[in-house]
Amino acid sequence: AYTDGGNGFAATVMTFDGVSWQNVGSAGFSASAALCTIAIDGNDVPYVAYRDGGNDWRATVMKYEDNNWQSVGSPTTLWLKAIEMVAPDDGWAVGQGTLLHWDGAAWHEAMRLEGGEMLRGLDMLSATDGWAVGWNGLMMHYDGNAWTRVSSGTGVHLHAISMVDADTGWAVGDDGLILKYNGNKWKVQNSK
Repeated sequence: AYTDGGNGFAATVMTFDGVSWQNVGSAGFSASAALCTIAIDGNDVPYVAYRDGGNDWRATVMKYEDNNWQSVGSPTTLWLKAIEMVAPDDGWAVGQGTLLHWDGAAWHEAMRLEGGEMLRGLDMLSATDGWAVGWNGLMMHYDGNAWTRVSSGTGVHLHAISMVDADTGWAVGDDGLILKYNGNKWKVQNSK
């Protein structure tokens, strides 16, 4: 998913078929977009979140189903930076000061962060285990009931997280920072 300068800076999603890149639905399917992010649910349905210039710059979420991009709502006026779909009725989005949950019918704010803290990366292992990372070393863990802050051991901006399983994961941030989770705590790795 990307902001497509060749299509009025609208959202476009492409897939690689083994030979070449192909559009998923229409290229430039949004009015205009900023900072697109994509997730695929357990049924291989793509979901895209972006700031929509045609919708008062609200965060908009769309899914591609039945050969069309369909609205899944405009849950907030805040920036969304990452989306993860555990199932068609269980999704999460994070961004500027917020963690949002999709229940299959509507988006609900699961948590509001103080002072507009920015979350940039998200990885859901399951419906009961997820991680989010953001600015100033912000790290959060979801246990199936609530999101709680976890020490990342750094104050550096974190941008992405990828969990292999409940005991192994990686997070990356500014200045080449790499963190590894060992099931107990996050440790800085040598990246030089």
